[in-house]
Amino acid sequence: MSTNATRKLARGGALNFIGLVYYGLANLVLVVVISRELGPSSAGVLLTTIAVFNIVQRALLLGADLGLVRTISRWLAVGRRRDVEHLWTPVGVPLVFLSLVAGAAIWTWAEPLARLVGDRDIALTAQLRAVAPILPCAVIYQALEAASRGYGTFFPSFVVEKVGKVTLQLGAVGFLASQNARPRYLALGWALPFVLGAVVLFVWVQVLQRNSRGEHRVHGDDDLVPEATMGRVAGEFWRFSAPRAPAGVFQSAQLWSDSVLVGALAAGATASGSTTAAGIYSAGTRFLIIASFVQLAIGQALQPLISAALARRDDGTAQSVFQASTGWTVLFTWPVLIGIMGFAPALLGIYGDEYRAASSALVVLGAAWLVATGCGAVDSVLLMSGRSAMTTINSGVAVALNISLSFLLIPDHGMLGAAIAWGVSLVWNNVMPLLQVRHYLHMAPWGPSMRRVIVPLAAYSAVIVGARAAFGATLIVAAGAAVVGLIVFVALVRPRRDALQLAELAAGLRRRRTPGANAVTQSDAARD
Repeated sequence: MSTNATRKLARGGALNFIGLVYYGLANLVLVVVISRELGPSSAGVLLTTIAVFNIVQRALLLGADLGLVRTISRWLAVGRRRDVEHLWTPVGVPLVFLSLVAGAAIWTWAEPLARLVGDRDIALTAQLRAVAPILPCAVIYQALEAASRGYGTFFPSFVVEKVGKVTLQLGAVGFLASQNARPRYLALGWALPFVLGAVVLFVWVQVLQRNSRGEHRVHGDDDLVPEATMGRVAGEFWRFSAPRAPAGVFQSAQLWSDSVLVGALAAGATASGSTTAAGIYSAGTRFLIIASFVQLAIGQALQPLISAALARRDDGTAQSVFQASTGWTVLFTWPVLIGIMGFAPALLGIYGDEYRAASSALVVLGAAWLVATGCGAVDSVLLMSGRSAMTTINSGVAVALNISLSFLLIPDHGMLGAAIAWGVSLVWNNVMPLLQVRHYLHMAPWGPSMRRVIVPLAAYSAVIVGARAAFGATLIVAAGAAVVGLIVFVALVRPRRDALQLAELAAGLRRRRTPGANAVTQSDAARD
């Protein structure tokens, strides 16, 4: 095990984890506020606007976000600092141009787009037109956030993306909802923080670039690789990123399309309209966002480390941090998922009694996320190995499964049908990359430490199930069962902490500063 690499993973993963837990909780509170203040129908309109905005934003990134993480970390690892500085023109120009065109298109065709996703009044049209001008800033914002992670630091992402933006969104939407603001202003309050975030990240990335220039001069590797032409820089970047562009759309569609499809398909099945069903389903399934963000946090921390290790052909480090990341993902997500599945009706009651209708959907999706997190960050590993086309195909099949099953199941089974469709696509999109990583890279996400977590998880599950069976599904019982279950869980994990590499996790948390994944010596880079 590469202890230094594991501590880097711990540091980045822990910072990302803390940020994403806050991000998830703030988004959950935001959904609660929207649902309680607006009611299911109006909440469904705003959540549908957010879903459409996110799908379009991901499409317009053209795969540049992950391309920036991989390219920057990889090129800095082999002494190509000056080539990194040449990235901004071939990346920025197409993103800005396409996002301006898309923003204008959404403004122009907002009304037919609203009808397509099932809205029968003007609220969704007004909200889509309100957020359309923000789209270019949101696309550049996401690219800059990814670029900051490519430099091997997660602090800008933590401050701006995980804490700052979502806090502003919560405050703005919460205040406007309490003042009974018009729908377009609610959507605008959610979207405007992208503008401020883009400005802050632009300045921050410039600082990271300047600091990287100084570090390379200190290490003596600034002239290790001859400077490439702009054409070569653009070609190398887009050869990896362009095949990834559809995957970004597919992944965003997989995450958000079910909410849109519930509305669109429910509209044809009921006379009461679609936004109520969409609002209930969207709000109900957001409980899973925390567990999914734990996987995302550790996966994002893993990406630059895996990319740099594979660039140096250091298979041992790549395998060790991959297995450590999977163990920590399971350790921190499965108790959350099991608790959500066990007390779904009580948790959904926080929104209001009508939201309990999504209980079965929440249980189905919880089971799918157990499988997904148990596979580890396989998609990140596959991506950082350069197989972007393969991940695009995987995501495309997943979206095809999601949409086809949604059309088949939602008309008859409503929210449960949507959950089954999403769950099947989620399982596919993790199991297939798992098989590919095993076949092409000969890497497995599970090490000996994974066996050590089975008993603690089984004991925790027994407490949750027993409490639900004995005392019912109320919030008080859920809170009590969670406390008792976690005490038992921690007590059983403690003797196994060495096998679970928790010492490395703690050591990574104690470090004041973690060198970026690109901080390799001249001799390391020269071996390539």
